[in-house]
Amino acid sequence: GGIRAMALSYDQRCIISGMASGSIVLFYNDFNRWHHEYQTRY
Repeated sequence: GGIRAMALSYDQRCIISGMASGSIVLFYNDFNRWHHEYQTRY
């Protein structure tokens, strides 16, 4: 196994990973919310 390729969508909402086995995995992210939590912590 292992990650062969990674791509970030144009709106930076999801990360597309191509695995060595041939499957494609999508990671959905909300960077605005993450930045908000990061800023309020400090």
